[in-house]
Amino acid sequence: MGAFVETLHSSIYLVVCPSFKKSCCMRSSSSFRNSHTPTEEITKDVCKKFIMLSSMVKEHQVKQHARKEEQAKKQNKAVAHLSLLSQILILLLIVCVAQAYLNQKRLDSEASQLEQSATSFQRQTHHWLGLVASFADALKEVGHVQNWASTIETDMKTISTALEYAYKVEQQASSSG
Repeated sequence: MGAFVETLHSSIYLVVCPSFKKSCCMRSSSSFRNSHTPTEEITKDVCKKFIMLSSMVKEHQVKQHARKEEQAKKQNKAVAHLSLLSQILILLLIVCVAQAYLNQKRLDSEASQLEQSATSFQRQTHHWLGLVASFADALKEVGHVQNWASTIETDMKTISTALEYAYKVEQQASSSG
């Protein structure tokens, strides 16, 4: 870009100041007072403007270069910060995934223990149901035995009453007789 601007400056100078050399634009104003023609004054103004324009272009280039360097520094700094941020995020993600893995492993272990406990509880419940059924059967038998005992007791009382009656009748017949 710098070579292009220098070529542009030289071309403009040759077009604007064809009859003057660069030293012509640098002459003191007193030498122009003595020998000035309208063409020379216009050329002098054009040369001054050209020099001013040239210095403005160079100043602009310097500022532009400084801005580019500053932008490059900021860009490098942003890239470094983004790299650090991405590394931190990756580490955070790794930690989160590891924590999720550990949680899943713990949940699997607890689920296995719960399944074993449920199976054991089911076996124990079946055993208790069997005991309750046996107890109910035993109660039924006790009820049957009690019913049998009360039936026998009633029969025994009937037999006893009949025997007593027969004994009384026999004693009365032997005393009357």
